[in-house]
Amino acid sequence: MGLSGAYPERHIEKSSLKKQHPKACQLANVTNCPLYTFRHTCLTRWAAFMDPYTLGYLAGHSDFASTKRYVHPQAHTIREAIERARNAQGGHKSGHTSQTAAESPKPSTAAIQ
Repeated sequence: MGLSGAYPERHIEKSSLKKQHPKACQLANVTNCPLYTFRHTCLTRWAAFMDPYTLGYLAGHSDFASTKRYVHPQAHTIREAIERARNAQGGHKSGHTSQTAAESPKPSTAAIQ
């Protein structure tokens, strides 16, 4: 059951919201902007805290292509994602070590029984 079904007294008709929005902007003395702006901003901000598939589900998108229109990776979220990936790999950086072949530990010579 969706939110509007769980709390029918809190449901706002789309047409009512569209009518109330310009009045609210005027009362708040702010420039009237499309309601879409709030949705876009909300989804963009949420994107930093959840995976895009969850974001798409919460937005009610039927396919991932719709979600991609709303998500704009920020430089800091990209850096944080890379850090999380590095930490998940135990801090592994490049696949190479500074150890030379002469310094590398010798493989075990014990026979497998």
